[in-house]
Amino acid sequence: DATFSKYDTRIGGVIGFMYGLNVSHCTNSGNITINSGAFYYLYCGGIVAYSGSSSIVNDAHNTGAIYMKKEVTQIHSLVLGGAVGYQQNDDATGTGDFNNVINDGAITIEANMPENTDYNYFRIGGIAGWSQGENNNNTNNGAINISGSLYNAHSSAHSMCVAGIVGYKTVDAVKDVENNGDITISAPVGYAEGSDCRLYVAGITGYGVTVVSNAKNTGDIEITGATQGYLGVGGIAGWFGNQITNIENTGNIKVKVTSINAHTYISGCIAATTASPETGYILSNFINRGSINIEADSCKGLWLGGCLGFWSKQVAIALRSAENYGPITVKTTASHTEVRIGGIIGYLYGTSNSRGLHNHKSATINVDVDVTGGALCVGGIASGLRDALDAAKSGEPANGNDADIFVTGSTKTAFEVGGGICTPNNYNRTNITNNGNITITGADAANYSLSLSLVSANSAN
Repeated sequence: DATFSKYDTRIGGVIGFMYGLNVSHCTNSGNITINSGAFYYLYCGGIVAYSGSSSIVNDAHNTGAIYMKKEVTQIHSLVLGGAVGYQQNDDATGTGDFNNVINDGAITIEANMPENTDYNYFRIGGIAGWSQGENNNNTNNGAINISGSLYNAHSSAHSMCVAGIVGYKTVDAVKDVENNGDITISAPVGYAEGSDCRLYVAGITGYGVTVVSNAKNTGDIEITGATQGYLGVGGIAGWFGNQITNIENTGNIKVKVTSINAHTYISGCIAATTASPETGYILSNFINRGSINIEADSCKGLWLGGCLGFWSKQVAIALRSAENYGPITVKTTASHTEVRIGGIIGYLYGTSNSRGLHNHKSATINVDVDVTGGALCVGGIASGLRDALDAAKSGEPANGNDADIFVTGSTKTAFEVGGGICTPNNYNRTNITNNGNITITGADAANYSLSLSLVSANSAN
């Protein structure tokens, strides 16, 4: 129990705070329970709460649960990990890593904060809440469950980042990791009107700007209740901006909320990024096998793809060898906004030269959306792709869609559906094969533009 004060609180199963230490072969089986109180900066970890500069954690195993009860009524900033809360990197030495770490302990947060709560950020991960060092060969098996109510009175950019491996990742790579724990958020997550606050949830990294390779997620993600602000949900990453290779998601994603505010990105692999690299990124070897099910009373902007939800910047980026096996189901009402859904890509704005994109027969797209104004775009491969696709090379899947597409609803809007790519730009569409059927029911586009094609709607080819 604690009384609110503007100081750090650090709670670790083995170590609360360390600086410049090497810790190895540590285990913790004890539970951490935070019964009540109000905190300013709260750091918590099953092994280490705060791992300072140059510290290294190797071969650690946590089986203890972390439980925050609903009597906790105020937290300014929370950094919480199943193994390590905060991991700091020393830029001068390049140290500050953790390797071969396993977490089997569940994380349960029932904090009940009122609507006028003024918090800065929540960073929660099955392995680490906030990591600035190398992450190698780490596995999370513990579930993350967040309930109660989490409101934020801030009107500027603040975030809640939750992931199976690292909630918030800013420096160094994530390699050879796996998350098997489910993530459930049933708390209403509300933000000040007109704020730039964000909720990012994913199997591997909630928010990340570092290299990720050889990552797998099997845990399901479920978000229910009310949400406002930015929302990014991905089987691998919620918001990302760097090289990603060799990733696979088999976990299902379910979002059922009373409202979706502007800027909502969903994907079986990478939900969204607007990073602006000086040189182009190549994203390669993506596989999604998990289903995506979205239901919202209202929607103010939705970009959804089986492998990549949204990339907004006009920079060179290539997605190569990406396959989706998971069905996509969307039901919502939207007004004066864009709803873009693709079997592989929701929308990719930059130049790409992508190739090897294949939406398999099991990945049926079922859309029930009432849209007035704005645009509804659905594509078997992508709803929008600014550049042409290259022909697949040896060992890569062919560019194509085998899944059926069903669109239902009263759609009084610009309306485009393509078995391959549906796009507002007149770029050539070559090297595409479609074997899926398209069924349209209830569309009312008599006074709006309507583009339908078994291969590519609204294109030069």
